[in-house]
Amino acid sequence: MLKGILVLTAAFVFYGTVILLFSCFSYEKDADYLIVLGCGLDHDKETEVMRNRTARALAYLRTHPECLAILSGGITAGNTVSEASVMKRIMLEEGLPTERIIPEESSLNTPENMKFSKEKMEKGKTAVVCSSDYHILRACLLARKYGYRVQHICCRSSVKELLFHIPLEEIFLILNLAEKN
Repeated sequence: MLKGILVLTAAFVFYGTVILLFSCFSYEKDADYLIVLGCGLDHDKETEVMRNRTARALAYLRTHPECLAILSGGITAGNTVSEASVMKRIMLEEGLPTERIIPEESSLNTPENMKFSKEKMEKGKTAVVCSSDYHILRACLLARKYGYRVQHICCRSSVKELLFHIPLEEIFLILNLAEKN
């Protein structure tokens, strides 16, 4: 029992360190597209995580006026609107022109975000992926799997997200992704 707790604690600390290091190096290079990954809704309303991702994406888009935003996320359980439509509403309210927004409303998880967003892009164009710090490593691993040359930007998560419910899920999903490759 003690050995299991120690292994889990070590994995948690290792994962937290990898996330911290990886998320510290966001890339601000010019890209043709910015893919903003959805993150769930709370009864058709944006969550704090979505507000953070959208704010980070808007900051990038304001300094890269030629870049188009692919907002990726479908209708998840318990909701009647897509994550992409909620992000689009936020961006329009913040003044981003509608012609710079490309909704991707079919995806229900991160692999689908990457797959379906790629289908919205013109061949040979570049993309930056925008997600939360705890999620960006897995998103970039999946982006590579789908043929992206990976650049990323990320937003910071709350202490609650980082310490309590996200890391264990991400550890298992990254390990699962590694096993499939």
